[in-house]
Amino acid sequence: MKKILSVLLSLLMAVSMLGAVAEGSLYTPGTYSAKANGIGEVTVTVTVDENTIVDVELDVSNETPEVGGAAADTLKAQIMDAGSAEIDGVTGATATSGAVKEALQAALDQAQGKEVTQTAVSTVEGNEADVIVVGAGGAGLAAAVSAANQGASVIVLESQPSAGGTAKI
Repeated sequence: MKKILSVLLSLLMAVSMLGAVAEGSLYTPGTYSAKANGIGEVTVTVTVDENTIVDVELDVSNETPEVGGAAADTLKAQIMDAGSAEIDGVTGATATSGAVKEALQAALDQAQGKEVTQTAVSTVEGNEADVIVVGAGGAGLAAAVSAANQGASVIVLESQPSAGGTAKI
């Protein structure tokens, strides 16, 4: 009877320890993807096990090839070393680095079962102008100033969080 009781007690302890390991895990194992905007759209696909990042893929094909595209390998190495979205980024590729960090964090949030919200796209309605300039890069801003100097009402639309286009680079 004592042997049966000790075996049952041992099994109960083993099962409770397994439950504790499952409760202590950081991620639900799997592959998760998220997107964010840098210069263009960046997609991060991360594969995780219970507690670590196993692999990460960065799609920065919409970024400037010589800047954001060139930073992809460095960013991936930083992510794998850090095991999180807490990375430094790459000097000169600030927009791409920020987008990679944002998308990675959203993917990791999915792996943790957190609700992920997409950033709302702003819209403009009810505005009228003589000239509408699409893009606030060097050429777009020059066109807008020229039109305004000639008396036209002007609206400048820019998809990025700051003006400058490739002139920022």
